[in-house]
Amino acid sequence: MASPSLRRNHCTTSGSHACCDQNRITHEARIGAYGSGAKPQPAGAGQVTDVVRLADQEYWEIADLDISNKGDTAATRRGVHITRTGSGTGTYYRIRRLDVHDVNGNQTKKDDDASAGTFFEVLGHATPTRFDDVVVENNTVRTVDHYGIHFWTRWMQRPELNNPNCGSTCGTWTPQTPLVIRGNTVTDIGGDAIVPHHTDGALVEHNRVDGFREREPAHCAAGIWGWNTNRALYQFNEVSGGKSECDGQGLDIDEGNIGTVYQYNYSHDNEGASSSCAMAAAPPPPTTSCGTTSARTTADSSSTSSAPRPATPRSTTAPSASPARSTSSTTPTGRLPRT
Repeated sequence: MASPSLRRNHCTTSGSHACCDQNRITHEARIGAYGSGAKPQPAGAGQVTDVVRLADQEYWEIADLDISNKGDTAATRRGVHITRTGSGTGTYYRIRRLDVHDVNGNQTKKDDDASAGTFFEVLGHATPTRFDDVVVENNTVRTVDHYGIHFWTRWMQRPELNNPNCGSTCGTWTPQTPLVIRGNTVTDIGGDAIVPHHTDGALVEHNRVDGFREREPAHCAAGIWGWNTNRALYQFNEVSGGKSECDGQGLDIDEGNIGTVYQYNYSHDNEGASSSCAMAAAPPPPTTSCGTTSARTTADSSSTSSAPRPATPRSTTAPSASPARSTSSTTPTGRLPRT
């Protein structure tokens, strides 16, 4: 059994970070707290790019930490950054009960090497590489630039995607799967709040987003959305506080989305639309499927009126168009062309 990396409660560190770059761990390991009291507080203080970093690792749980990374001026910064580079499939990742806050990252850099509260990133283009069996649940992310919770890979190329933006470094479609993003509270985000890009079968449920595109001067942004995804299911989420009509919508079915389902979500008080479906304009013909948006999905958009929240159904089983999704806490089962 790999030894866990634990911090005693009340512990505060500044300018240091937890980092692992071993080849492989074959049993679950943990970065977290022990004892009673307040959560340990690893604080990057803007002196490190990543406060917690795992590179080419698997079988890890990161839990019960209070993470910040605020520097004097904005720069590329993250709270938690988990990467794989040319290392094949990595499995079993659990990010739980973290408080990630005050990360004044690069406000305008999107996609790869972006700033975020929690970021899963796949690099390289020689060996197909992906994350498998990922759960991000019951965390808070606040006052972070650019992304709140972000997934990205260079292994995105497929006919359904008209606008791959990694050029010669793109690999053939190798999506992250399965993935669960559940029960997170994401507030005061500079750009996009929750973005499970390049995934197959993502389950995004019971999240609360309030305040996105708060500090993004150059690009559009949305609340909860995916780019280049298959069979994503978004349900029981509430999204509000989106700034600007450059997107600014709470929910978005974007380019290269196939079989996306939004149901039982509440999108309100956003300056953009409550939800949208975007298709690439360039040939070949658009391949985005606008999927299913339940009549009970969105209550209102840019208006400030209060509409009744959608009723909660008796079952959380995904529609037959998508595979059955687990709602267990332990087992998970586009934008217009960019400028």
